[in-house]
Amino acid sequence: MTGTQHGPLQGLRDIHLPAPVSFWPPAPGWWIVGVLILVVIIVAVWWLRRHRRTAYRRAALKELQNLQQALQQGQADTPIIAELSILLRRVAISRYGRDQVAGLNGMAWLEFLDRSGRTTHFTTQAQALLESPYRRNTTTQAEPLLSLAKAWLQVQT
Repeated sequence: MTGTQHGPLQGLRDIHLPAPVSFWPPAPGWWIVGVLILVVIIVAVWWLRRHRRTAYRRAALKELQNLQQALQQGQADTPIIAELSILLRRVAISRYGRDQVAGLNGMAWLEFLDRSGRTTHFTTQAQALLESPYRRNTTTQAEPLLSLAKAWLQVQT
């Protein structure tokens, strides 16, 4: 051997670490997660806006159901039809605005209900909506009017 003794590890160089992984650009999986989060946020905002926009309709359908229950419990038709007339007017004002609906009366009101409900049944079958709030008794049955009002409410968005 030579004059200097070399250990078996003295000829090795120090460990070189790789460069740290950069933050940008992210891996493809993170792009997918980001897009999914964005889609979920957009759908949630859309659903929340739609839910708030149709809150009046859900409330009106609940009131309509209460009127149907009152009719089934034996309440007279005339006050139920009068309440139905008020309910339809309130919903129309909520949906279409006071300036467009509040001034309507008589046949113009029924024609508006037909137009906005895409039907012709109000002008032909719902004359009692105009008369019941001002009469003590009516011969009109409330059940067909309640069904007609329900169909009108379901068309509203």
